[in-house]
Amino acid sequence: MVRVIINDISVRKNKFVINMIVIGAQSNFKDVMELLAHIFSKLDFDYINCTDPQVAMLGYYIHDLTRKKIFIERIPENTYILLDNPKNAIEEAARLGLDVVDLFVDAGSPLKHVYVVKNHPRQDGTYRVYVVGLGYAHENVYIYMELIPREEDGGEIHIEVGQGIGKKKRFLLERVLELSGHL
Repeated sequence: MVRVIINDISVRKNKFVINMIVIGAQSNFKDVMELLAHIFSKLDFDYINCTDPQVAMLGYYIHDLTRKKIFIERIPENTYILLDNPKNAIEEAARLGLDVVDLFVDAGSPLKHVYVVKNHPRQDGTYRVYVVGLGYAHENVYIYMELIPREEDGGEIHIEVGQGIGKKKRFLLERVLELSGHL
């Protein structure tokens, strides 16, 4: 079982931010966007017919994040390396101790986002994953995920609201869980 704990969320007209812990997922980073799409598909609901505008706006972003993401390329975060060493840019970034990012795009819709995924392995075997969805229509997405891999995840996803989240955000997330059939 994959356990997802949502610790914070912010939804505005042109910005979606979420902070969560994911326990039990594998750590293959080409699959991180597939994992996120699977997690958000568990939260998907009919946001178009929702009468609460804030819940509907959250549903809009959740629905976008359920779309399949296509892996485009792995590149050095410092793109100057691409100018000097385009054929071995990843190796050069590793040699210099620089970060590498993965690029993804939405599939099944007009181009809405280019996703930049950056991960930081930690000494305890966990990962910090940062996903920035740069919106073609100026709707940006920011996902911070603490990923704690386990050998067997079983595929089932359990989503819960973190203990330290404020009352308003808790109500919003619990409403989404209710509408998506998970509460």
